Amino acid sequence: MGKFVIQILLIFILVMFNKKRKGSWNSPSSFLLFLYLVSAILAIPVVYMNGFEFPFSAKDYWIPMFIFVFCLFCFLIPFCSFKETKVDSIYLPPRRILNLFSNFIIGISLFSIFFFSSSVKNIFQQNLLEARTALYGGELYVEAGLPNTIASVGASLYVFAILLFFIYGIIGDSPKRMILLLISSISEPLHILSYVGRDGVVFWIFSFIFLFLFFKPYMSEDFNLKIRKYIVIISFCLLVPIIAISMSRFGESDSGTGGSVINYIGQSFVNGMLYMGIEEKPFTEGAGFPLFYEITGIKQTIVREVGGGMLQIGEWKSWWFSTFVVSLYTNLSFLGLMIFAFCSFLVQRFALVIRHKSINFSQLFIYLLFFQMYSQGVFYFKQYTRGGNLFIVLCFLFYLFFDIWKNKSNMISKNA
Repeated sequence: MGKFVIQILLIFILVMFNKKRKGSWNSPSSFLLFLYLVSAILAIPVVYMNGFEFPFSAKDYWIPMFIFVFCLFCFLIPFCSFKETKVDSIYLPPRRILNLFSNFIIGISLFSIFFFSSSVKNIFQQNLLEARTALYGGELYVEAGLPNTIASVGASLYVFAILLFFIYGIIGDSPKRMILLLISSISEPLHILSYVGRDGVVFWIFSFIFLFLFFKPYMSEDFNLKIRKYIVIISFCLLVPIIAISMSRFGESDSGTGGSVINYIGQSFVNGMLYMGIEEKPFTEGAGFPLFYEITGIKQTIVREVGGGMLQIGEWKSWWFSTFVVSLYTNLSFLGLMIFAFCSFLVQRFALVIRHKSINFSQLFIYLLFFQMYSQGVFYFKQYTRGGNLFIVLCFLFYLFFDIWKNKSNMISKNA
């Protein structure tokens, strides 16, 4: 059990260091680290609930625990080194360009909502547990094809709808556009619900709170109060389907719905060290980056496969949540993981530069890209699909595009 206590202490130290560096508990990076701290704390009840006997008493798992936390810190520390609390102003692109971009986000998001709504309606008209079981059996509730691809990519851009919602709210002259952007942001929850999943709702809440904390110093008091109401109302509405799915899946389990939710949040810090410690790991080269193989034409090869890519030892299963670190490790090996971490550090080091206490709108795309990877990565690497790969590519393309359209006469600033 000492291994789990040490994990908690190490994450807590990082939380405290970040708080001291940023001078506030209310920074967006503090919220991100809080997610990892909660997951680390809940790992302890997860162990007891699942009756694990393997391999927590083994002394061999101290080193894997430190390796796991070290890998995690290689990603989180560079992200938290960005002093978002030191930013006093954000330079926006010309209003015409900003409006065109928001029109694009609204258009593709509304298409996504329209495309997935019928599937969600059909799913909630039947038994949710049976729907989930049928999905595992190969039944799809969403028709495959080009419209699905467009709708899936559009749904992944929900975080930019939230970003623009806050920006237009701070500017204060586009209430109809704000409403459309807020509606557009629910495209991802609907997308995931169409596969009888809950992650979309969870990730929407993560993104909204993160961006609220980032833009809070820029808001008027009136807008701040409205946002708090929006968070409560929309979160409540979105939590209704997630509770329904959770109760249908876990209501009759030994741990019950509440225990299953704890397991959902805390299992990553159980499985992370375990995966780092087992000798025969399920390992597929580059499976999380299908777009790379499609673009380059390189044939994807499986390096090592154990049990059809799955592995179970006692009560432990390799396909349980274990953070994005393990997801990337299974795809890239340890060396590839470290190269990925180093490249991520370089991108953040050069793209997230604060000049004269100001940043450009373009930089927010890189900032949000890594937030999405790391916040969703409390569970797994979310961008492992073709749509997820495209989201990464689009973030860089948006960064490059808006880096050209700099306009220092159009900006938002913190309130005095």
